[in-house]
Amino acid sequence: MAAQTGAGPGAQPRHASLAILGAGVMGETVLSGLLRAGWSAEEIIATDRRPERQVELRETYGIRMLSNTEAAAEADTVILVVKPQDMRDLLAEIAPVVRPGALIVSLAAGVDTASIESQLPNGTAVVRVMPNTPAQVDEGMAAISAGSTSEPEHLDRVSKILSATGRVVTVPERYQDAVTAISGSGPAYLFFVVEAMIEAGVHLGLPRDTAT
Repeated sequence: MAAQTGAGPGAQPRHASLAILGAGVMGETVLSGLLRAGWSAEEIIATDRRPERQVELRETYGIRMLSNTEAAAEADTVILVVKPQDMRDLLAEIAPVVRPGALIVSLAAGVDTASIESQLPNGTAVVRVMPNTPAQVDEGMAAISAGSTSEPEHLDRVSKILSATGRVVTVPERYQDAVTAISGSGPAYLFFVVEAMIEAGVHLGLPRDTAT
């Protein structure tokens, strides 16, 4: 995955391999995982609508922060990490500029590939992903599903990207809702149980550091 670089010192690459649209918690999780896995900052671009967040990510990771349309126009792989209710507006924004042959990867729960494909240029490959929170410590489990025009190469590409944050399994899309309920949300439920057990220990007289 060689980055294309400019001719002079400090020149920006002309073309990035991957764009992360929506660099919130999960977007940053993917970003940081890729960098730890050996991707270079020049290969990755990201977006966030908050100016202060743009500065934070640029200074922390050395990546370029662009607008959604600028990022989608550059990248071969575009990862959409927005809330489900924001997906339609984001797709309407980027559809006119998506590169021919680009792969669109959606991490939005409950949004099927058919819905995404219907808002993109004909033939655009889409892969749906359900990650989970342990990805923040590289122990995630991501379930990926192919859209109607995705090829094995697309699934392989997504699997390699997400393996930077844990394990990856391919499932038929009809199972994605079940995956969301069990894998996507399950770890968060367990965190609440563990937290309750800690509080119970404190209530019974244990020092908090011991209960934790």
